[in-house]
Amino acid sequence: MPISAPLQEMTDFYATVIQGLTIQARDGASTEQLHKVVEHAMKAWTLF
Repeated sequence: MPISAPLQEMTDFYATVIQGLTIQARDGASTEQLHKVVEHAMKAWTLF
């Protein structure tokens, strides 16, 4: 990770993803659906 990486933006993004996963899991999302969200979130890593 480069020293210039926008750490606050990354933290905000992934905290939001985690909170969203929690809500989705609570509301009955399947493991497969949650895994797909995580896969896309990890692809976003390269955008930072």
